[in-house]
Amino acid sequence: MHQVPVKRLVSSPSEKFIVDAVIAQLDFRKSENSLVEVEVVGVKKMQSINKKFRNIDAPTDVLSFPAAEFPKINDEPKMLGNIFLCSDIIKKNSREYGKTYQEEFGFMLKHGVDHLLGFHHR
Repeated sequence: MHQVPVKRLVSSPSEKFIVDAVIAQLDFRKSENSLVEVEVVGVKKMQSINKKFRNIDAPTDVLSFPAAEFPKINDEPKMLGNIFLCSDIIKKNSREYGKTYQEEFGFMLKHGVDHLLGFHHR
């Protein structure tokens, strides 16, 4: 059973959409009993996070922060990490790429899950 706590600080797709997309990607990647925290933020918050943790003074669409490796306890879900999504940048990118907002949001969310699972850019 996956757990996906969602914190939406700005407007975004519904919590159900976010949870369903994360669970679908976890299942696709055959990750079992996982915990992923998702936070949807605005441009200023994303820029602050990007500057603090990556030393890049600019906002971005998605950031993933894998959890530290520690042993799983009993049947509790394994904490994979946190995903931050910037709703405004995803909206802008969706127009630029000719996608709907939800299509681009779902794509970036699944991309963030992949990073937590160790799949990276080539």
